Amino acid sequence: MVCLIDVHSHFCPVKFLKEAEKKRNCVYPPRLERLLSCLPSMSDPQVRIAAMDDQGIDRSVLSLAAVNVWPWNPRKARELSRLANEELAFVKDRHPDRFEVLGTVPLEDPMEAPKELRYLMLTLGFPGVMIGANIQGRLLDEPAFAEFWEMADELGAVIFLHPAEFYGLPALGDFDLMRLLGFLFDTSLAVARMALSGHLERYRRVRIIVPHLGGVLPFVLDRLDRGYVIFEETRRGAPYTPSYYLKNLFYDTASFHRPALLTTLEMVGASRLLLGSDTPNPIGGIGEAVRMIRELGLSPEEESAVLEDNARDLFSSRGSRVD
Repeated sequence: MVCLIDVHSHFCPVKFLKEAEKKRNCVYPPRLERLLSCLPSMSDPQVRIAAMDDQGIDRSVLSLAAVNVWPWNPRKARELSRLANEELAFVKDRHPDRFEVLGTVPLEDPMEAPKELRYLMLTLGFPGVMIGANIQGRLLDEPAFAEFWEMADELGAVIFLHPAEFYGLPALGDFDLMRLLGFLFDTSLAVARMALSGHLERYRRVRIIVPHLGGVLPFVLDRLDRGYVIFEETRRGAPYTPSYYLKNLFYDTASFHRPALLTTLEMVGASRLLLGSDTPNPIGGIGEAVRMIRELGLSPEEESAVLEDNARDLFSSRGSRVD
């Protein structure tokens, strides 16, 4: 029987939340407080496990509900990152058969982020981290973050590239478009830059998960490749087309629209898809996530790969991301 592994599942340890709430200039705690009040499974492992059992989920990969873009100063970001990682480690240690965890690092402090990554992977035993697709408006392929990426490459880290607030587009402030569209823009922009700038060429051992079926990337892949061939400016950073790199990333299925799922499946194949639900956020849903995969008409081997095998391989080994 297939063991269902959900790679996109958020959690917020209570001790972390209480400490974060002390920083009153913070953007995230009010949002998290609302989530916790209506979603006990966001912070209570037992409630989460009960919900997993109800949906037939065997294991969940927990990542912090606040992404990891802190509006605090770097010192506070370091303190809160360490607290979050130790709390996540405690949850994992108490329930090793049900949870894997992805840590967080204070990328607002580029000198400290690689140290925290090394600590959480080598001391706490995490497979990697979730990071925002932008760091308070800064781009992930900026030279300032090179030491973090070098450490991630050295350790063969899993990097879950979660969207964050997308800066510079006031129009996204209306109708909750930041979450509905801005998040997809954020992730897609980050990955496109990584492919074209040579970032993915330099850090070939880092294993990146792109959520929400890759945002808009599967629908513009041909345009990116055509631009690479036609425009000299586009070719200056990387020796291969964007599709070469994008087809070697991983994509979770936290988007419950059959045509979109089929497009990403055609782009990368079943070997690069991971079951993802975005639970317990209301916009997510594990039931829909599993149902959509099982209704695709995949072979038993392909279905098993998406629901279990790819995640099991990804989170239990370290190796080159690009074949």
